[in-house]
Amino acid sequence: MLIVTLFHGHIPDNEAESNAENNYMWPEAVEAAKTHKAHIMVAVLDVEKKLLERGKLFTKAMAVCCKQKYATGVYTSGVVFEPRFYEGFADMMKEDELPIFNWVWFGLYRSEGGLNGYTYGMDVFGKDEMEVLNADAEPEELRDFLASLASYVLACDVTLKDGETISFSADDKHTITRNPGVSLPEEQMTLKISYESTEEETENDEDSIGMDDVSYHIESIEEKEFPIDPINAYNHMAIYLRWCMEHDLMGGKFLAEHGEVVNQVKADPGNTDLRTFIREELFGCLFSALFNQKGRAFAHHYYGENDAPYYPAGIDDYALKYFGPSRYHSNEFQQEAYLFIPFDEKYYQTMAKVIEKRFINWQGQDFDEDTLEPSEVAQTIMEYLDCECTYFPSMADDDPIMSAYSYARRLGVREDFIPVLIKPDETLLECLVMNADPENDADCYEFDPKAVEEYRKKMLSAPVKDGKAALEELTGQSKEEAEDDDMDWEEEIIGEIDGGINNDRFASYWDSDTNMTVPLILAKIPVKNPWEIFAYLPFGNWNECPDTLELMAVAKYWFEQYGAVPAAMSHDELEFLLPAPVPKKKTMDVAVEQYGFCPDLDQNASIGTLADTIHQSTVWYFWWD
Repeated sequence: MLIVTLFHGHIPDNEAESNAENNYMWPEAVEAAKTHKAHIMVAVLDVEKKLLERGKLFTKAMAVCCKQKYATGVYTSGVVFEPRFYEGFADMMKEDELPIFNWVWFGLYRSEGGLNGYTYGMDVFGKDEMEVLNADAEPEELRDFLASLASYVLACDVTLKDGETISFSADDKHTITRNPGVSLPEEQMTLKISYESTEEETENDEDSIGMDDVSYHIESIEEKEFPIDPINAYNHMAIYLRWCMEHDLMGGKFLAEHGEVVNQVKADPGNTDLRTFIREELFGCLFSALFNQKGRAFAHHYYGENDAPYYPAGIDDYALKYFGPSRYHSNEFQQEAYLFIPFDEKYYQTMAKVIEKRFINWQGQDFDEDTLEPSEVAQTIMEYLDCECTYFPSMADDDPIMSAYSYARRLGVREDFIPVLIKPDETLLECLVMNADPENDADCYEFDPKAVEEYRKKMLSAPVKDGKAALEELTGQSKEEAEDDDMDWEEEIIGEIDGGINNDRFASYWDSDTNMTVPLILAKIPVKNPWEIFAYLPFGNWNECPDTLELMAVAKYWFEQYGAVPAAMSHDELEFLLPAPVPKKKTMDVAVEQYGFCPDLDQNASIGTLADTIHQSTVWYFWWD
């Protein structure tokens, strides 16, 4: 029995308008739904016919309704379709094909993990709705993938089950898991279909990498005779594997063999120790073929290469924070502090946040392709420095830069170098050459390396001035200038101690026009003390910017007083990094010193505002006009 009924009036509770928002293919759907004055309801009640045949009759009737002169939209399957869209796909039945796009809505949305898709309408035919999560795919590809699955399930009356695989060809298999909905309500069980082919994962392993091997870590325990259980060698590997399981990054083959372990981790993560699993089932190794396509790509980025960001370096960062610098670098751990971190939930949760941050940043990263190779001036500055340097192109997220800098800082303590982030441009090169090779009459690109080397030796051998005295002298000059300008020092220069900001990020390497970093050089300056970097980077000695000896004196004083380390610079900017903000009772003294050191700070704020910033910041920013 086919029933077609005309109702005078709007569909109640704005139901059509709210569901029209779901149609990403028809931007005008909501506005069209708002205009309707009446609606036609279509129903098929012939219980003797099979569901597919009833569905076809329903679609034919709906398509006829679409031909009415004032038809506005078709509300079905949780969305509002454009009438011409619905009518057009109904024509598929003329080719003896199922009108799958009229019956099932294929929802698409992006999340941090990738592209997600779901079906809405399969339950009308007595089938589970399907979901694909965190796929590395284009929207059209994922929609067509789900449409093919839905057509196959309905046309062949197939019931997909948990733990099975579905194949479109001999070399294209996809795993199936059945659990509470993600895109759909949790109380509704849905089928999660892997997007990547398990055949590709199992057979196409030429790009697989070895990520970690426990034998290396156990060897350290044995050679250095550490009084710890060898199971500790698996700690960091278990943390990474658990995170990947919880975020659905495991490959099809792994799920087929160890799906129970994954389910156990998700159900009771705090009481599932993956260390013995890695030892007994994975033979103490992690390799990228364990993961699906996205998990494998992330492993190549974050775990497989000794580059930044690098998961083992993140573990070392945690060890440094956990034990503190003195103990971390002591002979107690012999450079293996990570083996002594207690394996508990706090350790996992802390590192899970780090991995999550790296994962999100990796997915959202973007590079300026024009800067992938260092420019001529960047190459020349690296030649001038004559030390180990790493070049970074312009990028949207500075996570790789800060990861590399953090790793270099930790390594520098052991290998006697100080890392500095440098913004390369021709003005900076001119400053460096002007100070180190003043006799150079040629282009700054043609400096004399011997003259530069002699300048460094001279600066490093000279006694370091009294930094506090130098700052007092500079501050005195600033007070005299204020007096000459008839400005009241306390009221107009000092001002109120408020209006400050929390500054804990470097600012000198960001391009405000593009919201991306500028190209950067991470230089490992081969000096033991932070203030000695200015022998290699003599960027001052112009206008009110201090010269090399003054820079060294002030940097030495601030390092000894507050742990401030010169960390980033351009031709007219300098930023210091501190282990902790200056105590509030000292911030006014420091603010006055900073004003003497860099009078152009008054272009941004008063000394009082600067003091308010200092007591809540771990980065000091200076700029000279």
